Amino acid sequence: MLELAQALGNVSEACRRRGISRTQFYEYKRRFQTHGLEGLKDLPPIHKSHPFTTPPETVERILELSLQHPAWGCVRLSDHLKLEGIGQFADRAEHPDQAWDGQQI
Repeated sequence: MLELAQALGNVSEACRRRGISRTQFYEYKRRFQTHGLEGLKDLPPIHKSHPFTTPPETVERILELSLQHPAWGCVRLSDHLKLEGIGQFADRAEHPDQAWDGQQI
């Protein structure tokens, strides 16, 4: 691909002939210049889910509380969930005088 673009003297024409976008061409070029042929190998797939994705049951509870209490903002909802023991920082509600690293404030 890089050789074709050089031979034609026109990146857009080379991309049209090979059926790829110019953005993809420049990504290939960058990977080749940085890592050589090894950089052109397929990259591992991107995970379908994120490790910090909110569990479905928590999302359901958030929606339920939001409908029951439409005037509550995100802070109040979060505080309520903490008191119920739901959420990533639920243990923080039990020890509000401690910093995130567990030390006294």
